[in-house]
Amino acid sequence: MIRNKYRQRKQICCLLRGFLSGLLILMNDLEFYIQLGGHIKQLRKKRGFSLLEFAHRCEIEKASLTRIESGRTNPTTKTLRIIANQLEVHVRDLFEFELRK
Repeated sequence: MIRNKYRQRKQICCLLRGFLSGLLILMNDLEFYIQLGGHIKQLRKKRGFSLLEFAHRCEIEKASLTRIESGRTNPTTKTLRIIANQLEVHVRDLFEFELRK
């Protein structure tokens, strides 16, 4: 069981690494994090969660979620998995946003 979880995490990380490297060629890091955070915020609001309620559900500080949604921080893959789980979406869905240049 632990081996399967490790394998799944490794596959997700490899998938994300490849996907992110392609996106980062098109934009600098700051622009990417701003768009990622904005998309997470949009998904959160679409599900009807307040910032405080969603931070509580994700078991992260409200200030941390604010930094993620404003693009002022680079969220870890663990945090992205938690956010995706609470939004009931796949991790890759967090990265499906329109690229602005």
